[in-house]
Parts: sequence; structure tokens; C-alpha cells
Amino acid sequence: MAKKKKERQSDSPSEDGTATAPKPAPARASSSKKQAPPPSSLIICRNKHWKYISSFYGPWLQLPPETLELLAVQNYTLPRPRQIDPSVFFDLVKIRRAVEESVDLAVRATSGTTSSSLRDSINGGNGILGVAASLGFGYGGGTATLSRDRKFKMRESASKKLSKAYHLDEIAASVATMQSASSLEDVASHVLQRNPADRDAKYVHFFHEKIPSRMLAECTPLDPLNEVIIAQPDDVSPWRTRGVTRVFKEDYAGAVQDLTQGLAWTRYWQAQHKPGNGELILASALREEERNGYNRDWRDQPKIAEEDQPS
Repeated sequence: MAKKKKERQSDSPSEDGTATAPKPAPARASSSKKQAPPPSSLIICRNKHWKYISSFYGPWLQLPPETLELLAVQNYTLPRPRQIDPSVFFDLVKIRRAVEESVDLAVRATSGTTSSSLRDSINGGNGILGVAASLGFGYGGGTATLSRDRKFKMRESASKKLSKAYHLDEIAASVATMQSASSLEDVASHVLQRNPADRDAKYVHFFHEKIPSRMLAECTPLDPLNEVIIAQPDDVSPWRTRGVTRVFKEDYAGAVQDLTQGLAWTRYWQAQHKPGNGELILASALREEERNGYNRDWRDQPKIAEEDQPS
């Protein structure tokens, strides 16, 4: 009875005739906190994030370097206006050669065998020749392994060749390395483990370092490029690379400064260049051909020394 009376009293209206409202429940703490976006699960090399990389794909990646060089020489010897800028064409040839040579070195260093051993495994095949190669008869004498120092030297040479390719053009070199063996991705990091001051390896590792996808600006510090530039300030290409990286970071004022400095060094080195004797002879011969009519077979084009090639 006492309980029923209490319930009736609680349900009864107040003295002024209005019903008493129930006490509101205490407010709960809001659980809708802002969470950081989950990190991307795709980790790829930094050079694959470079803009306009898809526009550099083409037949120049599939043609043999020898054929590509013949086409570059033919384009160079054509009367003006030429179809392709000779400096661009010759740079593509140099990039292809540098990347292919670095692939050979990196693969051999990863496998730990000499070039003769790799040739034995390819040419030996199955059957009697394969058995003879495994026993050490012919084909260079069995499987010779490489020492640790030899592997380091090969990777160091590969990183220098890759650095040369990236110096010529970051995007073209990135496309060429993407078409090659995956062992190139770690070749610079192996060199830096033993020689952290290697300038070429630092420059290559900047492009091959793996970062989360679509986070180029956030995951690209400028410290590696700063160290490369400080080590050799008159090198033009790292200035260009840092300027482009600043554009990705929307630091346009810094990009203008870097690109301006790079152009200043470019003008300085162009003023130091003097055409070689072979280049002058070739130029005079081409002028003579232009006057007499152009009828040379493209396969008979004269070789142009690398130091005389436009770049």
C-alpha cells in the first residue's frame, strides 16, 4: 500500500496544477570523434608518383638501344626543322643504356653469381649441355659466387649509372626503371648501408624510396636533396629535382628560386662547352649534303661521340 501511495503521489499534478516533468537523463559523452584517415596499404616507389609519367610511355622503351641510337643519329642529320629535338632523342638513348647496364649489374649482385655463370645457366639449359655446365666443363667453369666487396662495387656502379639517367630526365628515367627488374629499387639503399655519404646513391634513393600511395607531398622531405646539393652545388639536376618537388608541396616561391639557380648553372656550363673537332667536321659535312641534296641511307649514319651529342 505504501508503494502504491508513493507512485500516486509522484504521478499526481503539482500544487499549481501542472504535471512534473521527469528529470532528463545525464548527457552521454559524444563518441563521434574525428579519426585520422587510415594509412594507404599500397606502398610504392616515389618515382611512380611523378606527374605526367604516363605521357612518356612509347616505342622507345621496347626498341633495342642500338636501333634507338641509329634513329637518333638519323634525326640529328636531317635538315632543319628536325622532327624531334636532337638533345631529347640522344638523352633517351643515354637513359636506356644507363638503365639496362644498371639492371645487369643489380641482377648479378642480387643473384651473387658472375656473368659467366649466368650465361651458363641460360645457354646450358637441359640435357647434356646442362650436365656439362654443372660439372664445370666449358661455359666458364661452374657456378662462381661473388664476394661481398664485389657485390658492393657492382651495386655502387649501378647506382652511378642510374644517377646519370635521373640527371638527364627524372620522368623518362622513372619510366625506364619501372619497365626493368625490381632489383633496381633497392640497389641504392644497399650502397647507402655501407657508404651513407655516397652522393649518387642518395640521389637515386630519393626516387626509389617507398612511400604510401597518393602521399607524395606529405611523405617527401627535402633533406636528401639538400645534402646532394650541398655536396656539389654546381650540379644542375638536383636543383631541378628539388624545384619540381617544391611545386608538389605548393612551395612556389622556393621552386622559383631553385629553378632559377639551376638555370644559372646551366648557362655557366653551356658557356664552358666547346664543340669538338669531330662535331665541327660533321656539321660541315651536313651543310654540304643539304646543298647537294639529302640521299643518305639511315643505316649508314656516322657515329657521334657521346661528348659531342647534344643534351
